[in-house]
Amino acid sequence: MKFFVVIWFLELLTVGIQSFGQEKNFVIENEKDCSSLSDIFISKQAALNEIESKEFRDSQNFRINRKKGVRAGNYYSCDHATGFLKLFLDEDTLIFIKVPKHVWDGLIQSNDPDGFVESEILNQYFEIE
Repeated sequence: MKFFVVIWFLELLTVGIQSFGQEKNFVIENEKDCSSLSDIFISKQAALNEIESKEFRDSQNFRINRKKGVRAGNYYSCDHATGFLKLFLDEDTLIFIKVPKHVWDGLIQSNDPDGFVESEILNQYFEIE
């Protein structure tokens, strides 16, 4: 009897370990799902409205207390690889599409966000105007 209990326990443990290693990737199926979001917008305001109405798997932001230069930023991604980057720069809001996650990580870790935006983002990624 002990033998069967031990075998049963080992099988249970094996199944538990196998299921632990599997990635669960649940799909959000509603009108706010970001996978239905287009990369083409008729205006910057239309893009802002559309982006802000969706639910993203990854959404991060930062804020810097100052009046000039980069004051804040938001990053929205469905796939954790690329996403929309929204920057608040002086009195303007800039929106970039298909920005890799590593670029966002570099921006939030940078000691000079203005310089980083100038060298790594402007003219490198498509800006919605």
